[in-house]
Amino acid sequence: MSRLLTMALVETTRDPASYAVAAYDIDEETWVYFKGIPMAEFLDSSGNPVWDIFSITEAEYVEQRRGRDPRPGIVNLTNSSQPVITSRITTDRARLQWLDEIASADVRSIYTSTEYFGLIPVREVNGVYFRVHEGKRRQRQFTLESPFYWEARVIFTDPSGAAWSFPCKDLRWKTYFWQQVHERGRSVEELQERWMDALNDNQTYCIIEIYPPMFDRPGDFGDGSGHYGAVSGIISIPI
Repeated sequence: MSRLLTMALVETTRDPASYAVAAYDIDEETWVYFKGIPMAEFLDSSGNPVWDIFSITEAEYVEQRRGRDPRPGIVNLTNSSQPVITSRITTDRARLQWLDEIASADVRSIYTSTEYFGLIPVREVNGVYFRVHEGKRRQRQFTLESPFYWEARVIFTDPSGAAWSFPCKDLRWKTYFWQQVHERGRSVEELQERWMDALNDNQTYCIIEIYPPMFDRPGDFGDGSGHYGAVSGIISIPI
């Protein structure tokens, strides 16, 4: 059994019943990413969650060898695995200790490593945006009733001083903004300003995901590789 520290629930497709889990394998000291977990499998037969932020889940997994996503670290649960939460990290102090222990130096150090996922402390959040995703308007299934068709974006400076502008796929983050803006009609400008201030007042970390290369595009890293980055999770701890 592997001990997996759940760090983010991630939106991956338009299917509202299927999401991804970004977790840190404590024993192997590596990041793993479970794609396409049905929401029904977030709970066990007794209705208890098996994945939750800052919870340690014991489960067995295998690396995905085939499929459209060739990145190392993309994994699937074994057929016999029955994930169960065995402990939780509940205090801010303990959470900060864990975050600092597993954090990478900066975004580029994740990009140049052999992994496609990592966590970095944020020096400063320079912008928080939420809006309709204009690039998806022409899709046949486009609807404002789904958070998938809205774009969340975070502009930030990492510890090296480098500035980045990445889309945010954090499920909780996108769902919160969608509910506040679309369902409750709150001012998006007010929310963006309030949350940017809050993230800068706290110690904030971003879980960074590096996408597989798109060879017809330049990418985010200035080398023409076609790799793009995303924020798969936002963690903010009061200090």
